[in-house]
Amino acid sequence: MEVRERVPSQYQMIRSLDIENFRCFASVRAGNIRRFTIVTGENGSGKTALLEALFVSGGGSQEICLRAGAWRGNELIIANTLSSASSVFEDLFHKFNVGAGLKISFEDTRKNRREVQVIADDEVVNIPVNSKLSESSLLSTGLRFFWKTPDGDFEPQIEVTPKEIRVSKVVNPYPMIMLNQLTFQSPIENAQRYSDLSTKNQEKTVIETLQGLFPQVEDLSIQVKGNSPTLFAKVKGVDRKMPLGLVSAGIHKFLAILLAITSTPRGAVLIDEVENGLYYKLLTPMWEMLMKHCIENKCQLIVTTHSKEFLDSLAPLIACNEQDFSLLRTEWKNGEATISSFSGKEFAAALKNGFEVR
Repeated sequence: MEVRERVPSQYQMIRSLDIENFRCFASVRAGNIRRFTIVTGENGSGKTALLEALFVSGGGSQEICLRAGAWRGNELIIANTLSSASSVFEDLFHKFNVGAGLKISFEDTRKNRREVQVIADDEVVNIPVNSKLSESSLLSTGLRFFWKTPDGDFEPQIEVTPKEIRVSKVVNPYPMIMLNQLTFQSPIENAQRYSDLSTKNQEKTVIETLQGLFPQVEDLSIQVKGNSPTLFAKVKGVDRKMPLGLVSAGIHKFLAILLAITSTPRGAVLIDEVENGLYYKLLTPMWEMLMKHCIENKCQLIVTTHSKEFLDSLAPLIACNEQDFSLLRTEWKNGEATISSFSGKEFAAALKNGFEVR
């Protein structure tokens, strides 16, 4: 079951991650990140936060931070009596300690480093709670955001009014997509990614890979439903096309991952709870197909899981591809979240000997 790269190439991959004062992490380092990195740990130990740290540091605008907050269920409400807009971002900081700032950075195989740093603005002027604010009034967030990239450093601007938040256009982001339970089934994003492939006549590989796991799918197309573009499937034995989500949530999820990989060449796809919705007997062939798809697109996969069945399904693939795998395990110790890193060889040995790595 060894998956070999057809054409040897040393391409850009994230290799290490440093986090300071972000979410549940006070100060941690995740080393030995590989092409296929699996993140395990108990609920609340920081698995999702680890993916969010990568996603935020790879972005180039405060919009990335707002999106990560929305995934956590944070509704953005700007009130006319808002005294400081830093509360919009306070959930990013460890124990809500906004004053300490935060810093997240990662390094790739070419020794390129990307970093986001957020610091409290000492010159912020608070608006009194009882002040009447016009629609054109601007509030300071009390924070300054800085991104460092191989092509330069920049400080995107942000403005807050009683009705909206205005952020700068994303500058030089790292090619990265994060998939979670809210974004897997996004009809517009999946349709757009498939449309981009189809326009370039590059959708055939994705369809064939999908059919390798789900042969009942004969073809894919984009149809308009309720004024929104949606992926439809032609299914064997059915005389009309159906929305892919209606055919199967598992099929839809697998396709979403394939489309994300294809849309992120020389980048990374981050997946939270990768195994959910997929039948256990399909996990090994599914992952083997995703590995090949990643190699063809020079893409990196970093995923979280709770599933022993999923980990067991990986065992034969890790054993044959130890250099391409690593395990990151998050734990809650003495009131703080920690990260432990394990090589592919250690990962394979642990699974072979029945050690608990979840």
